[in-house]
Amino acid sequence: MGMEHGQKAETISEFSERTGRNWDTVVRAAKKKIPTETWGKYSAVTPELIAALSAGKSAKEKRPRSVPAKASEVIRLPEKPDTPPARQALPSLPKLDLSNFLIVAVYGHTLLVWYEISQLFGVPGLLAGVIVFAMKHAGLMICRNEKYLSLGENALSVAFVLDALALYVHYTVFSDALPPHIAAQMGSVAAARCAGVLGGVVATGAWVAMWMVKLITAKKMFPA
Repeated sequence: MGMEHGQKAETISEFSERTGRNWDTVVRAAKKKIPTETWGKYSAVTPELIAALSAGKSAKEKRPRSVPAKASEVIRLPEKPDTPPARQALPSLPKLDLSNFLIVAVYGHTLLVWYEISQLFGVPGLLAGVIVFAMKHAGLMICRNEKYLSLGENALSVAFVLDALALYVHYTVFSDALPPHIAAQMGSVAAARCAGVLGGVVATGAWVAMWMVKLITAKKMFPA
């Protein structure tokens, strides 16, 4: 719409409001299309400006569309081979921490002492083994419980005395359990030493295991 005879010319602001455009966009387009004129929000819309704006709009509408690729030219990716079904996971075994292995060592030695005493002394030895097992079990519970950790040194002292006295039954039973032909080859002195060393290793290992249980419990109570 331009300026007609006897009619006021339409401004860019009115033109933008009528066409739903932003007046600032129209002003920039006018400066670009017709740079010889000075354009502003209230500048009059001339026929040349309307023609320039219409030409720009028609040029955008006539933009060629992209031609889709022919069906024969479509690139197909190779199909992935069928993956074999995943194997069912085997049930995991229960995990044992260091404390559990140490506890096994303590109880194993206590049961060994119980068996040896019953073999040497019969029923009285069987009953004595019950007492030894109860004492070692109580000491181990003290070393594992943070509530009674202050009694840990006393429990270790009692366990040391019991394990030291167990050397006698270890030596006696291990010496008698040695096969005769092995004892003949080693000699009586070597066989006695072998039984003593084996008994000392078992008794010392059990006491050290109980001591380490106490250290682990103390570490949990007083973390670094």
